[in-house]
Amino acid sequence: MADEFNILREDAAVYHACLKKYISDGMVIYNENALTVMRRILDKHPNGCFDMIFADPPYLLSNDGFTCQNGQMVSVNKGEWDKSKGLAADLEFHEEWLRLCYALLKPNGTIWVCGTQHNIYLTGYLMQVIGYHLLNNITWEKPNPPPNLSCRFFTHSTETLLWAKKNKKAKHTFNYATMKAQNGGKQMKSVWQIAPPSKEEKRFGKHPTQKPLALVERCIQAASSIGDLIFDPFMGIEGYELRDTGVERCGYQILFNGELLAYCFKKKELYRFLSKEPYNIDWRNHLSKQLEPDNALFIIIRDTLFIIEVKFQHVPGSVDEKLQTCDFKRKQYTKLVHQLGWKVEYVYVLNDWFKSPSYKDTLDYIHSMNCHYLFNEIPLKWLGLPYE
Repeated sequence: MADEFNILREDAAVYHACLKKYISDGMVIYNENALTVMRRILDKHPNGCFDMIFADPPYLLSNDGFTCQNGQMVSVNKGEWDKSKGLAADLEFHEEWLRLCYALLKPNGTIWVCGTQHNIYLTGYLMQVIGYHLLNNITWEKPNPPPNLSCRFFTHSTETLLWAKKNKKAKHTFNYATMKAQNGGKQMKSVWQIAPPSKEEKRFGKHPTQKPLALVERCIQAASSIGDLIFDPFMGIEGYELRDTGVERCGYQILFNGELLAYCFKKKELYRFLSKEPYNIDWRNHLSKQLEPDNALFIIIRDTLFIIEVKFQHVPGSVDEKLQTCDFKRKQYTKLVHQLGWKVEYVYVLNDWFKSPSYKDTLDYIHSMNCHYLFNEIPLKWLGLPYE
């Protein structure tokens, strides 16, 4: 049986190589039926190979109804792929892809499943039948949902994400500290208020079920580690050209009209990026201690590294003293990249709390040290990036 199984794997590997796919920057994108792709990957990796799966399956809600879009009544129909074929057929479809995902997950891997009332109860039931152990029921709340035109029931303003592992004893990844830090030092709750994809996120195409980048990023940051392999069987992240530069989380590329303009980093990602070809910079040769920026942005066309620190507060606190360390930190980052000839700009992004007159001396000091501060956001024009 072992020899027969190996032969089957070889045959599957040949077919796997014939799948229509695009490979770039540590990613593989398949242009095939999702179920076919999952079967072929499973043939090649029968014990599973993915650390995390983000599944945004068809909600099967194209029922000839209507909704409101940009103030106009439009059909909810998205295509044949989104039409229900009846409860029995829908159950069969959901069970098939959920079982394939279960087999493709590593023993300690986790899965995120998106849905609304049209499919989430079916998928949640099937997940428990298959053997998944549910970790959380996340409610994604949309701040400004389209109105309900019929006025016969409540306005739909949420979607659900089920987060689960393969079984109750599995040791799943949860980056608790990261989530707590993103939530202002408090435990993050299971209701997430995140706006739908912006026009900017849809500039490469308007997929009708595209998820906002902030939502997907939070799931990845919460449930994966450096080097993890992530699978998206239904292209819930479709449309983005802000993309992971590789499985080691060395940052993201920012492209405009297909042209690479910049790299974006969080925390230690900057150091991992600099340690690789062609830079080969070991921070230990330049600094006695790593400084971890909230964000760093290297603008290629300006040879400039922006160190971006986000400081939002609503009461006096420790941030007040930290603002006065900008000159030292800018000089440390300058030492780090000096041999590359990069210029370093140190930028604070502050909330309106810091507009108080009591911070005038501190803000004047920041400017006197050739550092910068902006309120609430950084305009693309200020960074020297295309903005139209």
